Amino acid sequence: KMDRLLLENLSTPSELGLYSAAIQVTENINIIASILVISIAPSFIYSETSHSTVRARTLRLTLAMLTVGTITALTLALCSELVISILYGNSFLEATPLLRACAGISILFFIDASLNTYLVKFKLGSKVIKKWAIALVAAIGIGLAVIPHFGSAGALLGLGSGYTIGILYALSIVLRHDASGMSAPTDARE
Repeated sequence: KMDRLLLENLSTPSELGLYSAAIQVTENINIIASILVISIAPSFIYSETSHSTVRARTLRLTLAMLTVGTITALTLALCSELVISILYGNSFLEATPLLRACAGISILFFIDASLNTYLVKFKLGSKVIKKWAIALVAAIGIGLAVIPHFGSAGALLGLGSGYTIGILYALSIVLRHDASGMSAPTDARE
């Protein structure tokens, strides 16, 4: 929501309205990622005890979520004018290009959701907090720098950059985390 707060203070009410319409649709689409990960992770990730298996399965899940996210984003992008028209009316059709861009950014949400399973599995809560702090600082910094010049496109750049940085941080943990001295818990709730 930080993107909207920045846009509200650094742009016009009209631009904020169009951006909010587009991002709200995307946030509802992103629920698909959460539902999929919540449904798949218990048996595919959390039930495993081998660190190498958890890592491999997390990467496979990430690839699968990238695929599902891309298909979802392409579908939304192709139907974006119709979606905006149905949900908000023809007076909001200017939000169509923003919805298409938001659809592309939603792919990052799908990827992030899958990588989080590894962090949860190994109880790396402090890494999750650090990941989101880094992503937030990046999104705010980029947003402050570019929203005054590019409006909602700048807000999207900040949002996408924050997600990308968070994903890169999480991926580096998945690839470099050494759990050899510990056995993976069999249940993420342990």
